[in-house]
Amino acid sequence: MIQKLAKKMLESGIKPELEAFDLGMINYAKYLIRKGLLKPPYYFNLILGNIACAQPNMLNLGLMVNELPENSLWSVGGIGDWQLQMNAMAIVSGGGVRVGLEDNIYFDQERSRLALNRELVERILLVAKALGREPYSHKEAREILCKRRRMMKHTIIYFKHLWSKARHSSLLRLFFDGLARLEVRIAPYYLFQEIISPENPPKRPSGFEDYEMSFWGLEEIKQMALIPVRKFSEEFLVQRLKDGQKCIGLKKDNELAAFSWCNLKEISVKWNLFPLKKDEAYLFDAYTLLDYRGKGIAPFLSFHLYKELQKLGRTKLYSYSDYFNTSAVRFKQKLGAKKIKLFLVIDLFGKWYFSFLLKNFQN
Repeated sequence: MIQKLAKKMLESGIKPELEAFDLGMINYAKYLIRKGLLKPPYYFNLILGNIACAQPNMLNLGLMVNELPENSLWSVGGIGDWQLQMNAMAIVSGGGVRVGLEDNIYFDQERSRLALNRELVERILLVAKALGREPYSHKEAREILCKRRRMMKHTIIYFKHLWSKARHSSLLRLFFDGLARLEVRIAPYYLFQEIISPENPPKRPSGFEDYEMSFWGLEEIKQMALIPVRKFSEEFLVQRLKDGQKCIGLKKDNELAAFSWCNLKEISVKWNLFPLKKDEAYLFDAYTLLDYRGKGIAPFLSFHLYKELQKLGRTKLYSYSDYFNTSAVRFKQKLGAKKIKLFLVIDLFGKWYFSFLLKNFQN
């Protein structure tokens, strides 16, 4: 979830606040940097005083500041009674402050009266000025956190994204996207029957003279759960195996390259469940890792998956594609897949679900 949010914020030009309650959280931020999901300057809020995390003292603050990556901006907050003390430590140490009611609701350590945000801010301003630190204006802070050139770049990227959606999406899809923000999700999708063509095997991808194709187990699942931007945990993927689902994957030099899952019990698409017969299988969650895309791996993997399922007596294979995902629809049709049904599912506020068969292409 964190990696998915970091990627979305990066794509949208948003500067994330990195809250760190201990050294482990700073280390995870460094991991996100190595994955390319965070860009400098990095903005950290170091929060001390939680009973289960770093305790509020100069030693712990020094250790956390020392572990921050280069090009970091940092502020310090204290939980509860420790807000004022940790803010003061930050000011004398050259950092910024995080102050307000979210971390502390009392004005004094005796907790004799509740505070107002304005009072807490005014008090720390007096402390800062007494120590020779003048606060930045909001314009100066914005300039430091996000240089104007970078802001313009992200603005251009955002408008290009909107233009791309307008060019390649129908007005209906844009309307559905708007409804989704109101927690009303409308999702039309195609159910395909994939055609097995053993007479015309696809060419082996270039550079894959030495590869390994097999059904994957727990070892590969652990690696799969670490793939950036994938939203599935190791526990969730292991449960798939326990439920009888299978994953066939391609490795190169013992490194995961691509994989596809199959369900031998039921078709499960957007709240729709259809039981499968003994000669049927449902294909889903096909994925090629970024370093291996554009090499023709997907049809090569699909062909081998078809062959393995044939050995299990599964000769009727099904998959789905979102109605608006025209590239995926074209790809399936290029491989010989045929549309068999068009469904519409509706999710109202995550509480009520409806499914409608719009068209049966077999009639």
